[in-house]
Amino acid sequence: MMTANIFSIFISLLLLILFVLYAYKVALQYELLHLQKHRKKPEKSWACWRNGVKKEMRNEALMLYPLFFPVEANEKDKADVQDQKAGIKRINILIYWVLIVVLLMAVYVGKAQ
Repeated sequence: MMTANIFSIFISLLLLILFVLYAYKVALQYELLHLQKHRKKPEKSWACWRNGVKKEMRNEALMLYPLFFPVEANEKDKADVQDQKAGIKRINILIYWVLIVVLLMAVYVGKAQ
């Protein structure tokens, strides 16, 4: 019983980490949109979560690369755009791994009870 409680807390922490990773992914996608439209990065990485930012651009960043869709990298893109897309790919892979761990832990807790 004690083990199930510990794993439940661990799952909760992993879900919080998953939420932060997804917020960071949206911030990277916002930076990519900013790079493509304005040819420069915003001042801060987390600029999309400020109150003064355009909500249309933030919503577009939210829907730019959904989680289970690939990030298309073109050789025609500039180096900074390619780097930004590579960062989004790395975050996607990290999110997949955290999801796998959460699912495995949830199955273990379900079987332990």
